Amino acid sequence: MLGDVAAVAIGTPDLTTLGRPRAAAPVGAEPPPAADAQTAPSPTPAEQRFVNVEVEGVDPGTPLTANQWYELSFDVDIERRQSAVVTEVLPPDVFSADENEITLTVQLDTSDFKTSDPSRNFLLRREGKSLTKARFDILPLHNGPSHLKATIHKSGNFIQQIDLTFDVGAESATRVTSTTRGRSISSAGLLQPRDVGFSMSPAAGGYECTVWGAVSGRAKIPLQPAELASAIDAARQAMLGVVMYQNANTGTYAFQEAIKVEPPDGELALNTLARAGARLFQKLFFAPGAGADANNVGEFLRRMVLDSRGTLTLQVLADGTSIPWGMLYVGDASAGAKLSWDHFIGMRHVIEQIPLQPKLMVSDPAIRSNTPRLSVSLNLNDTIDTQMQASFVADQVAFWKKLEASHDRLQLKSRSKRNELTGALADASTDDQIAYFYCHAESANLATAGGPDASQLILSDDAVSLGDLNLDAPTTTQLAGNPLVFINACESAQMSSAFYDGFVPYFMAKGARGVVGTECNTPALFATVWAQRFFERFLEGESLGEVFLGLRKEFLEQHGNPLGLIYAVHCDGDTRVQPALSG
Repeated sequence: MLGDVAAVAIGTPDLTTLGRPRAAAPVGAEPPPAADAQTAPSPTPAEQRFVNVEVEGVDPGTPLTANQWYELSFDVDIERRQSAVVTEVLPPDVFSADENEITLTVQLDTSDFKTSDPSRNFLLRREGKSLTKARFDILPLHNGPSHLKATIHKSGNFIQQIDLTFDVGAESATRVTSTTRGRSISSAGLLQPRDVGFSMSPAAGGYECTVWGAVSGRAKIPLQPAELASAIDAARQAMLGVVMYQNANTGTYAFQEAIKVEPPDGELALNTLARAGARLFQKLFFAPGAGADANNVGEFLRRMVLDSRGTLTLQVLADGTSIPWGMLYVGDASAGAKLSWDHFIGMRHVIEQIPLQPKLMVSDPAIRSNTPRLSVSLNLNDTIDTQMQASFVADQVAFWKKLEASHDRLQLKSRSKRNELTGALADASTDDQIAYFYCHAESANLATAGGPDASQLILSDDAVSLGDLNLDAPTTTQLAGNPLVFINACESAQMSSAFYDGFVPYFMAKGARGVVGTECNTPALFATVWAQRFFERFLEGESLGEVFLGLRKEFLEQHGNPLGLIYAVHCDGDTRVQPALSG
């Protein structure tokens, strides 16, 4: 089941004027500071401040009248003002180390109001009230519940979203209702600009698709949730078909028995995945019934991917799992077309899927390795080696033991039993900063006995289901280490979106900073080698987004192996170990 996805940044639904992307930061963004981010000082705790949303000149308890213009303003204050219809806590840590004044953007999303502008800016200093307000003229189009979605971002990097509902034309004073969601955001200079933001949110008759950044736009995608889920599963099935491919001439499983993939097998994979990725891309933006607005969004995304001369960062906001954006193929995949791995979004650009935080838990994306050590847990199924008559688990344990022996600041703990895992997750003092899983996994959906809660991780002695974890290690108990959770599900039963629709929200609600997972079953050999290369680079201080894009290219260029597209990052792409473990 697809989770709701936050939609932001609305303008008129016409993206025909969207220009070509820049190779570096988006228009108006300052380049990142030259100072080494790994050695940036920890930020000083900021004072609590509030976003005040006010209908200026109107008492907060007075209902709005349809077809009458009002001025809606957003600003930051050190207090919750009584004149505001809604006040929400502003997440701290939106300033980099060398910034004393920043510009924040508010973007409005609504079909119930006419608005003067799609977005407005306001200026904010490190302390005190904002210097200016973001003001919008709004006109309610009808009586009854009327919705506005306001998203606050900094240079295209999402910070906070406020959903407001006004009861227009009510006979008596009615309080404005609101919900607020945020995400784990950056601090100490790591809240870097984003080139493109993208989301889809359920709406009547399908989905509302939004794009934001240097430009903004909105479109209606006429897909029902079941249709979208089916299209996503079809793309994952194509990837699974590549994983399970057996060469008829040699009898070998080309993507399971070796890391090196021979050119003919690589060509077969390219053809299979390009057509599957193009079908999903077409289903989203160019299917029968899709309007010009949806076509324009698709064409904009195609231009952003293909025309950029550099690497872009695409930010996707999600409550649960989202579309496998990295697998989307934006080139021509028709019969006889010249195919290219460069036409997959995930082979060209950094993609970060940001799980929204309904509790507004804020976490520095720097994983601190000196307070006093970097705490890493290995959650393993050590029967895999016996089952496969190989040494995949043993090799990874040896890899980590060697790292621990050579780095004083690295502390390992191992778990292979169900009760060890549930006990750790039930304990608020558990300080895992990286929680690595190398085990089997199984998906479940609404048609499965027990529903999505039957999805499970399989350790050495037994499986633990999502339902069991919610009972035995509930989300009310937060994990002290705010871990990055890496689920390397090897040789598992069929994976589906339902697995991460359950486990991503669970771990995020436990206080995790993010989850790395796979789109389908992963060959045990590839999962082992990929993980070791990932941690070699990640522990040396590279950001999560950089490592994943770099490894996809590395495995493709050096080994002809495209299976890096299997991995998806449900986390801030700027996440890194700081200071790096080196030497």
